[in-house]
Amino acid sequence: MRRAAAAIVTAGLLLASCGVPVDRQPRALDETELPSGLSSTTTTTVDQPEPAGVEVDIFLVGEDDLLVPVKQEVPVPVDTKSVIETLIGSADADSFAELLADERLRTEIPADTVVIDAVADGGVLTVNLGPEGLATLEPEQQLLAIAQMVFTATGLESVDGVLLAIDGELRPLPTLGEPTEGQRPVTREDYANLG
Repeated sequence: MRRAAAAIVTAGLLLASCGVPVDRQPRALDETELPSGLSSTTTTTVDQPEPAGVEVDIFLVGEDDLLVPVKQEVPVPVDTKSVIETLIGSADADSFAELLADERLRTEIPADTVVIDAVADGGVLTVNLGPEGLATLEPEQQLLAIAQMVFTATGLESVDGVLLAIDGELRPLPTLGEPTEGQRPVTREDYANLG
C-alpha cells in the first residue's frame, strides 16, 4: 500500500512539474519572452512582380486619314526605341496586325522599317532608321508615317520634337507646310491638322 501511495505521489509530482504555469490574470509579456518571429519589430517583405509592360499611346491612321491614339503595351524597360518599334509593329507583328484589323486602323510605316536606334537628348528624339521602309513611300504616305512617329514620340515625357535619320544621315522631313532642312526637329504643330 505504501508502494501505491508513493507511486501516486511521484506521478503527481511529475505531472505538476511538466505543466505550463497558469497566470491568474492576463499580463503583458516582455519582448524577450516572445518566441522568435512574434516580435513587434518583425517585418514581412512581399516581392511584387515586375510589370510585363507599360501602356503608351501610339498613333495609327483612321479611315479619314487622321491620327488616332491607341493604347499599346511596351515591354519593360521602356525606352524610346521600343516605343517606336511598337508603333511599327516589329515588337509583335501578329498582335499588331490583329490590332489594326480589330480597330479598323492602318499604319503608313512599312513593316520592314528597321529602327537602328532612337535617342532622346534635350527633348529632341533622333530616330535613326535603316534604308528600307520610308524611302519607298509616296509623299502623302510619308507625311502620315512621319506624323505617326512624331505624335507617338512627343507623347512621351522626355520628347518635344523629332529628327529623322536614315543610316545615320539626317533627312529633311515633309510637313503640312514647308519641308524641314533636316536640322530642325518637327513637332505636333507641324502636323496639327492630322491629329
